[in-house]
Amino acid sequence: MNNTNKEGKMRQATRTTQPTLIKVVCEIQTGLNVTKAALITKQVKASNSLVTFTCKKQVAEADNIFELLSLGMVQGDLAVISICGEDSEDTLSNIVGLLTSISNPISPDVFNRAA
Repeated sequence: MNNTNKEGKMRQATRTTQPTLIKVVCEIQTGLNVTKAALITKQVKASNSLVTFTCKKQVAEADNIFELLSLGMVQGDLAVISICGEDSEDTLSNIVGLLTSISNPISPDVFNRAA
């Protein structure tokens, strides 16, 4: 996503309401493959939220499949998903749905809100 689109999403989020920031810590159960990364990227691009994944002290913007894959998330890694925007709750729900429905399902209890 280019900077203009990111700035537009943030302006849109702050124009009507205060943007909601959500941070979720999750354990990656099956790793992040190309299929999951592509679906997450598509979902994020369709949202009005900025989404980042942090894993192994690296941060990736979730609207960029190459950045997501460069994190090299494998089974057992802990990742922080940060979402900021007017539809952050829906975006989080959709991302969790993608992570739990593709190949080996992940129990929803492995997702915990960060303090």
